[in-house]
Amino acid sequence: MQSTTGAPRRRPIPGPVSRYPGELALQIMQSRLAFFETLHRRFGDVARVTLGREALVLLSHPEAIRSVLGAPQGKFKKGMALERAKLMLGEGLLTSEGAHHLRQRRLVQPAFHRERIAGYADTMARLAEAHADGWRARAADAPLTIEASGEMHALALAIAGETFFGADFSADTARVSRAIDDSMEAFQLVVSPLFPVLRRIPVLPAMRRFRAAQAALDDVIARLVAARRAEGPGRDDLLGMLLEARDGEGDGGGMSERQLRDEVLTLLAAGHETTANLLTWTLCELAAAPLLQDALRAEVAAVAGDAPLGAAHVPRLVLARAIVSEALRLHPPAWIMGRRALVDHEIDGYVIPRGTTVLASQWIVHRDARWWPDPARFDPGRWLADAPATRPKFAFFPFGAGVRMCVGDQFAWTEAILAVAALVRAVRLSMPAGASMPVPAPSITLRAQRPVTLSVERV
Repeated sequence: MQSTTGAPRRRPIPGPVSRYPGELALQIMQSRLAFFETLHRRFGDVARVTLGREALVLLSHPEAIRSVLGAPQGKFKKGMALERAKLMLGEGLLTSEGAHHLRQRRLVQPAFHRERIAGYADTMARLAEAHADGWRARAADAPLTIEASGEMHALALAIAGETFFGADFSADTARVSRAIDDSMEAFQLVVSPLFPVLRRIPVLPAMRRFRAAQAALDDVIARLVAARRAEGPGRDDLLGMLLEARDGEGDGGGMSERQLRDEVLTLLAAGHETTANLLTWTLCELAAAPLLQDALRAEVAAVAGDAPLGAAHVPRLVLARAIVSEALRLHPPAWIMGRRALVDHEIDGYVIPRGTTVLASQWIVHRDARWWPDPARFDPGRWLADAPATRPKFAFFPFGAGVRMCVGDQFAWTEAILAVAALVRAVRLSMPAGASMPVPAPSITLRAQRPVTLSVERV
């Protein structure tokens, strides 16, 4: 699929038509994944759906997605979901636009340079190994039952706290986790097509919990920043860099208090939420594949022996990276992303009008049999050989692409590889008898619908 030049051929974009007002909105609310899967299956790689006054176009061909995510600044901006996410995250790096986004990215980017990530890696591995040691101690006499999602959120929060902010979040783990859970629940309403109506009902329990969650997160962040300011300059972590950052290409100023709050909240919430979900899905897949666990355990032994894991081991943990890659393919934490067209955009003879929200779904594209044979099967082996020459680059885009690509993608890769290696090195995972892979619950991220119970045994 390629964009054409010259005068566009204005053929109508195919899509469903509502039989009654609100029909399509209700279908999306009932099952987002099923709705977009059906939309792609029935109408192809360019499909249109209208929800009230909102026009959406789902693009499902890698080349069409490339034309949007790789477009220069000024053609697209963030879509509706992240516009509304400002209610939670403010004007942080994830939600901001234009010159403000470019300035904030310049200030944050140095914290994610390769050399700094290598410095974070030892902390990531140490905390993952300590988490695994806790499992081993609790499983000394009998197999331990864990709720994997909660465990991985606690681990990811600990890693974010120490690497980003030089802080021990153990006392705040339950409070922060509950606040983020409540925010995620409320976000289901925020991104709903019915939100313009629902927001007028201030007594909705989910919205009350959302406001309480925001207050809790603001309190944690305020205490974190105040403690660091009291220490004075000199701490070489992300929070220290944010406090001392100056914009060399702009006005030379630092961040305002509000900007600092928004960036810290974005890094704390988005940074640990996505990795925790990735680790949860990865452990589920490994629990269903005991031979794969044995192979990974053998790789870790060959690479590191009995030594603690660290940055130097990451490039050699080839199977661990393949396992994480396959989990990202099948269970992408960012399962869909949107861009709003600022100008008319033409693709394959279709004209997408200015103002339309363009969607690209990792869930759809990562499971497309054209690029991924036997797409529903968890097969890390597909990452151990060179990718087929016929597979387009944008058949896999778990962290987005272009000028808005996730600034922390290499941080997330390093964290996930080391955490998976450290955990499986120490314990054997299995699913309870009769259990199957959890049902996904797509919101702003792809969580499991219900608590994820796994069994842990000492190796």
